[in-house]
Amino acid sequence: MNLIKTLCGGLVVSCQPMPGGPFDRIDAILSFARAAQASGAVALRIEGISNVAAVTKACQLPVIGITKRDLDTSAVRITPFLEDVEELIRSGASMVAVDATDRPRPVASKDLIAAIKGLGAIAMADISTEAEARAALDAGADIIGTTMSGYTEPGPGPTAPDLDLVRDCAALRVPLQVINDAQAAAWGEYRFGAGRGRDIVFVTVSSGIGGGVVAGGRLLRGARGLAGSLGQTLRGNGDSLLRLEALASGFGIAEAARMAGHPGDAKSVIAAANDHVPWANDILAGATSELATALVGVQAMVDPDCIVIGGGVGLAHGFIARLEQAFETLPETLVPTLVPAKLGVDAGVIGAADLLNEGH
Repeated sequence: MNLIKTLCGGLVVSCQPMPGGPFDRIDAILSFARAAQASGAVALRIEGISNVAAVTKACQLPVIGITKRDLDTSAVRITPFLEDVEELIRSGASMVAVDATDRPRPVASKDLIAAIKGLGAIAMADISTEAEARAALDAGADIIGTTMSGYTEPGPGPTAPDLDLVRDCAALRVPLQVINDAQAAAWGEYRFGAGRGRDIVFVTVSSGIGGGVVAGGRLLRGARGLAGSLGQTLRGNGDSLLRLEALASGFGIAEAARMAGHPGDAKSVIAAANDHVPWANDILAGATSELATALVGVQAMVDPDCIVIGGGVGLAHGFIARLEQAFETLPETLVPTLVPAKLGVDAGVIGAADLLNEGH
């Protein structure tokens, strides 16, 4: 059963206190979240980066993360910027909701949806009309919410839920293959790319870290649709637990550089490391060491014929060689065979199309 299926027929609880009110405190929000979990909720909707980070650490329920901003140039408030999407996912949100209404906005809703999907999360579109719902689905949204019905025009807000719109949107449902982009790319590389015909684990290292597993000719989805989500595995111990992608992804590398006093993106850090700049070498060595240790664990658990490395960071010049160098300190019998992905950015599209065509 995948994450979206677990939501069907269940209660999603919004734990969003009035800004500036007596319950606008992280400890109060955590209390609401824990009460919802204990009462049988299937997911939580949480506003604010710090609140999302606290709730995802304290609760086992999946979180729909949002931000709210009051903009001078747009009436759109819910998750209007790409950096909002990135920060919410980095903070632990497995789903991100955006305002997908047809109004002037700083960033097109289709670009926000694409960013959510690109980072391996589930995209929820808050809409106010059936036409907006159709547009959001066409843009790749996984979930439609009628959240904005009655709130896009001047005047008082609605006094009751728009059940007619709910029924109209429910009628838009079509049979779907629910997989994430990294799982689709894994299948693409298995069928037509670097892992053709072999048992593989595909790992994409870009802004985040994702992956997929193909064994015995089958794409493994897992009980919650999370199979292959290497970036979500935890590193460290006690209170210092961090997701792997916080340490070894493009975001993680850039953040480590910023903390070291060298702001820039992962591409600039890798370029500096290839030029043998000491601080960049140290940062990249730390990232590849963390990832190499995780890959050895994957080899021990799954024992694939090879691990296919993709993504903008994973395929950057010298990155795979640095991973292989990091393997030198690890048990030889567990060291995987790494191969670079062949299909590039098209792997996910190719894999998804083939899965649909074959009816997997």
